[in-house]
Amino acid sequence: MSQSPADGFFEFVQIVEHGSIARAADAIRVPRPTLSRRLAELESAFGVKLIHRTTRRLTLTEAGQSLYERARRVMVDAESAVEDVRRQDNVPRGLLRVSLPPSFGMWMLGRTVIRYMKAYPETELEVVAKARHVDLIAERVDVAVRAGRVRDPNLVVRRLLDIQLGAFAHPAWLNTLPHPVTLETLPHTPCIRGFARGDSPESIWPLLDGGQVAIRGRLATNDPLQAMMAAIGGQGVALLPVQMAQPLVRRGELVAVLEDVVGSDGSLHVVYPSREHLAPKVRAFVDMVIEDFTSQSMERTSFAIMTQLFETACTVTEHA
Repeated sequence: MSQSPADGFFEFVQIVEHGSIARAADAIRVPRPTLSRRLAELESAFGVKLIHRTTRRLTLTEAGQSLYERARRVMVDAESAVEDVRRQDNVPRGLLRVSLPPSFGMWMLGRTVIRYMKAYPETELEVVAKARHVDLIAERVDVAVRAGRVRDPNLVVRRLLDIQLGAFAHPAWLNTLPHPVTLETLPHTPCIRGFARGDSPESIWPLLDGGQVAIRGRLATNDPLQAMMAAIGGQGVALLPVQMAQPLVRRGELVAVLEDVVGSDGSLHVVYPSREHLAPKVRAFVDMVIEDFTSQSMERTSFAIMTQLFETACTVTEHA
């Protein structure tokens, strides 16, 4: 029986989205020659060239672009149909893709991820740490935890906890500076910069009164744990979540800098695309995240984990 052109839609979409036949073949575990042959058969079935292939890149033809857009919708509809059938038994199953902030997100949610996997053995998880706010719909992410304001009206937003950012530094390092750290001297003091909106190094820090102050520094990182380690190692002032820094303040490894002046208040949220029927795997994960954040043991467990990270950080910097 001859193959229908629609049979090759999935493979065609994979080739386009991975940017090469080789990467698509690896992703869907099909031999490269087989995938190349099926693309040729699809082009033959339609009687048009779909992709211009060179040694360096693939480029869609006009017909290929049109087919990709329609085939992609077919694949999304098919996946949605499968989810609709599966969710009737309300059992979480299938691949769940989660986006978390670097370090801070894993600190707070590492326990939840493990508990979820134990509770729902028919699920698979892909947990990716990204500083930027991913486009959940375009990048096919099921659920994300993100700090700060959520502006996308297409997302359901559930608040987890309030977060306060503050400036911290190693007390011995502060004593080596030629001047006290004040709002006037901070622009001339080495700072450990984060990334503004997740994509470019910061040049300003927020003030609690709503203003801002210019900063400079040799090190920029989108990882709060790395910034904290650098502060412990005497490399500058770091803007950190107060919840992360407090255990180290109690140990005498960090002190607050301009405590009533520099910083901001925000929130941590769990977000997911607004859908009429939420997949059981997503609902179960969101419910578990909220349960863990509202449990009385969450803070104790989180600080216990972070204290271990602090001790590792101190050991690393002591031997650096």
